[in-house]
Amino acid sequence: MKTIEQPGGIPVFISVQENHCYENLLERKCKDDLNERELYLIQSLVNKNVVKKIVENNKVFYERMKGSL
Repeated sequence: MKTIEQPGGIPVFISVQENHCYENLLERKCKDDLNERELYLIQSLVNKNVVKKIVENNKVFYERMKGSL
């Protein structure tokens, strides 16, 4: 288990696999560029409010949440 901070300074526990996906998400990535396992892990990070899901022109993109601090 690892801890990272949500925007606002709230610590969130994530698994080692989720942390690996989070560390590889340095810039915006398209859903088409990810495999099924990465999509599952990134969706769990979206549910924990650590990654933002963006829909533009009928394509889905994922990027890290930017904190307000």
